[in-house]
Amino acid sequence: MHLLVALITYIVVAALLRKHLRHLGYRSINQENVPFEKLSAPKMSVIIPAHNEAQGIVESIQAALSADYPNYEIIVVDDGSSDKTFDYLREHCELEEHSINPSNAVSESIVLSTYKSKKYSRLQVIQKDHTGKADSLNVGIQYSTGVYVCCIDSDSIVTPDALGKLAIKCMNEPTLVALGA
Repeated sequence: MHLLVALITYIVVAALLRKHLRHLGYRSINQENVPFEKLSAPKMSVIIPAHNEAQGIVESIQAALSADYPNYEIIVVDDGSSDKTFDYLREHCELEEHSINPSNAVSESIVLSTYKSKKYSRLQVIQKDHTGKADSLNVGIQYSTGVYVCCIDSDSIVTPDALGKLAIKCMNEPTLVALGA
């Protein structure tokens, strides 16, 4: 049920964001390697749900932080991990508790704490009770501020050009509401 709600929410949010982008006049881009610094790059929110992912979470975040796309945020949602996931995040990313207000109401999950990284300005971490991946994605969407949302697993290693390629594809195809690799 949570997965279905997450999928429907994602599709609705993506469709609304696409319509809003077109209303703002974003034009189609026909080249793969467009230098985004010469355009107004739409903000991308990268959501990483994590539950007991101590082994790979730091490497996944490091890869996401290496993006050559100029306008993005990373939101890690710790889904009630019982291993050292949050401890590794706090130590490696120099987290400090920070009040972050959700941009919209998608999830009914109770957020325990929100953190910002002193080391990486693009990174925020949300702690909540374990309610599953779908709800973690909903919480991430709730706190996102991007025009586009990119969800990756906590053990995924993305290439530096991945966000730019996704943004170009989304900007080129106004009817597109979701894509994956």
